[in-house]
Amino acid sequence: MNDDELIQIYEAADELMALSIRDLLLEADLPVMLRPYGSPVMGFAGMLLPGGLLGLWGEVLVYRRDEERALELIGGFLGDLGMLEEAEQEP
Repeated sequence: MNDDELIQIYEAADELMALSIRDLLLEADLPVMLRPYGSPVMGFAGMLLPGGLLGLWGEVLVYRRDEERALELIGGFLGDLGMLEEAEQEP
């Protein structure tokens, strides 16, 4: 596994959620990229790619090395962090 590989960690249903998650991760100094569904990875960390006007939001991508921290932040933001921890503990 390559720590510099971009991986998808969240699928946003709309532009507002995609931008909210992006801003949350950027505020925590985590590089993040938004990508419309089915688009190739391109652009710079934090860059907003075309697609929002067409309703194609959206994949939220981070570097593999930041996956755990990003998921914690998103879980806390969405209010389901406790549910994520419980699911991990189930046999």
